[in-house]
Amino acid sequence: MSINIVNTSIEKLLLNLTKKQPGTDDYKKCVKYVHSTFKFGKFGGTNQKDVLKKYEGPTINVKKPDKPRLKASDIFHDEPLIGPHWAIKTDYNEDDDDDDWDFDVQD
Repeated sequence: MSINIVNTSIEKLLLNLTKKQPGTDDYKKCVKYVHSTFKFGKFGGTNQKDVLKKYEGPTINVKKPDKPRLKASDIFHDEPLIGPHWAIKTDYNEDDDDDDWDFDVQD
């Protein structure tokens, strides 16, 4: 039985039983009470000594949620085409050159 499993199991159980908000004074009191009962209480199991040796105590600090990871849709999304060469022409009469070869198309 690992230390982290014991500690997090107690805190998850406490959170589910009491429905208290982590970080509040009531939650801290409950965590402290449950942890002290677990550490100094008597359990009839044969593995009690092993569990008590691995038990560290409460971890009251609430972890920040992990940052969301990038999805493929975040990287490969459609961007508008930017720049004068992508502009849609509406008035073709203003342009003398009809192509990129520097000569006009004759009508």
